[in-house]
Amino acid sequence: MSSIMTGLLIEVTSIQRFVFSTNLLKANVGASNIVDEIFIEELREAIESVTGQPFDMDRWRNGAQSQPPVDIGYIGGGNALIFTDSVERAKEIVKKFSTLLLERAPGLRTAYAIGDFDTEDFQKSNNSLFKKLSEMKKNFIPEIKLFRSGINAECPYTGEPAEVYDGEEGRFVSSTFLAMRNRRKSKFTEEIENLCDKEGFSLTDDIERFGQIKGDTNYIALVHIDGNDMGEKKKGFKELEEMRRFSCDTYKAMQMSFKDIIKETIEMFKEGRLPDTIIRLNEDNGKRYLPLRPVIIGGDDVTFISNGILGLYLTERFIKHAEERLSSYGITFSASVVISKTKYPISRAYELVESLTRRCKRIRKKKDINNSAIDFLIVTQSVSEDADTYINRVKTSMDKTLHFGPYSFGDDDERSLKAFKTCIKEFHNWKKERRTKLMELRRLILRGNKEDIEIFLKFNGLKLPIYRDYEINIFRNNTTPYFDAIDVLDFYPEELL
Repeated sequence: MSSIMTGLLIEVTSIQRFVFSTNLLKANVGASNIVDEIFIEELREAIESVTGQPFDMDRWRNGAQSQPPVDIGYIGGGNALIFTDSVERAKEIVKKFSTLLLERAPGLRTAYAIGDFDTEDFQKSNNSLFKKLSEMKKNFIPEIKLFRSGINAECPYTGEPAEVYDGEEGRFVSSTFLAMRNRRKSKFTEEIENLCDKEGFSLTDDIERFGQIKGDTNYIALVHIDGNDMGEKKKGFKELEEMRRFSCDTYKAMQMSFKDIIKETIEMFKEGRLPDTIIRLNEDNGKRYLPLRPVIIGGDDVTFISNGILGLYLTERFIKHAEERLSSYGITFSASVVISKTKYPISRAYELVESLTRRCKRIRKKKDINNSAIDFLIVTQSVSEDADTYINRVKTSMDKTLHFGPYSFGDDDERSLKAFKTCIKEFHNWKKERRTKLMELRRLILRGNKEDIEIFLKFNGLKLPIYRDYEINIFRNNTTPYFDAIDVLDFYPEELL
């Protein structure tokens, strides 16, 4: 191919919103499988339909020569760059690809940009195409679902017209739900299942079977992890091969890092590190269900569900594995964990965890944190607002903010995760020896009166855990880490600290 050609940039937008448009985990996983495969199956099918010849979607990963009249620039992070010999051919690919998505993935939103592309001036051409894509997203809202007949009955899972009878559910459902639930497993899902099977474990799509124990520990954790400043990193690549290598490396690192925490979780239960009074694994046909389920494993975007007690621990472990694998790129992550009752709607939990991640990224930049960061919320009732509004409403007292996160992975940072975990460990000792006083301390912190807390501590001969001088001035800068540390005790077992 000539260095000057037509570039077609495709972006899958609002992936998380599509995946979590229903409250049934099986459908969430199916929707994720759709997202995983559209740049493999549907895009290949669209290219073959337009060119009239077989097309190898993996040639670009292997550094093979181009395949005129169409070639893959790179695929990763929800984007695909396609090179074609003409604007007309690019438009035909868009037409065929978007038609296939309307049929097989109704509700999945995509955006497109077409323009001249000079591979010898990759950085300028790539950034120009992304700028054009951004303008297209602002000015054009595509129709992403086929028009329906006048059916009034609503699908119980998606809220859309229930126009298809589903024998498995024994009721009418929407075609969107059916497409999600019936989507075949992605290659990565099959690899994870095989890994579990070899160790006598199995994945489950039943959110009630994550090892919860009825009562205080009947919680799940929804985790969202997103790479920091990934757009700026992509804009900085001057050569096509750099972008290709980066896309392949991040994709592989995220998958391998998730396999790492799968293996570690299996080993944890085989060794009996957690007593069954904390997590009691469900079993079926000789297989134990793993209390962990990947939902989205993208280029720099990861979402998974676990037993509520494992959410924070597994998030930290995943980030450390991913950082190590991507150390040459200096990639860091922002992560959020929403811990909620098992029956709490997944779609609502997703909205909260997404807004908490945005907050994490914003505060990380504001405080010049150069390391990865993690934040969490524990919700026990229905929440309709975003994370900022919820924190201001629930975790603020007398102009003092009781929410201390996000916590930095940098040991020397003021809001260090390492220091926070040390604080949690000390409160675990309080919990064993003086639980009543621990709960009284929480009540006093919630009231926000510094003098009352100091009198309480002095009268009972107690000292706060050491944390960046907050043990001297509990409400330094009108905030404190101790409320978070007490609240998270039931969700960060001493055995995992």
